[in-house]
Amino acid sequence: MRAIAAFLAAAEEARAAALLGDDAMASAAAGRAVRQREQVEPDDLDELGGLHIFPTEKELYYRVETDVLLGHGDARAVAGAERAVEAFSDRAAPHWAFGDEAGARCNLALVHLNGDQLDGVDAALRPVMDLPPAQRNRGIVVSAHRVRLRRT
Repeated sequence: MRAIAAFLAAAEEARAAALLGDDAMASAAAGRAVRQREQVEPDDLDELGGLHIFPTEKELYYRVETDVLLGHGDARAVAGAERAVEAFSDRAAPHWAFGDEAGARCNLALVHLNGDQLDGVDAALRPVMDLPPAQRNRGIVVSAHRVRLRRT
């Protein structure tokens, strides 16, 4: 569990550095996260679940969001964003969450916008825009707002 906490902290640090526009710090933290992920050994506490259980799907989502926040829109970023959407598209999967799917879809839209590729933006966002109002939590609103700001 301690290794997961260290990994999660490094992944969050990468996102925070990306929000600040610090590519070098974001890359260093993302590298630490990858190395710490390799040290994670699942144990019986993982079965309890919760926020500190950090499945590989969520790791991919955070990595893509770091790229998005840094303004990346290259083929590597698009491929990662598409994998993240795919990872959260199966509602029967054990780690699926509507907020993570919506965030992954907003990130895919942003990657397309960052790369000046308008094709795919609407398709990525449509399921987010179709969420019932009760599911439009703060995280989803912030993610959708980032897309709106980038489009203008």
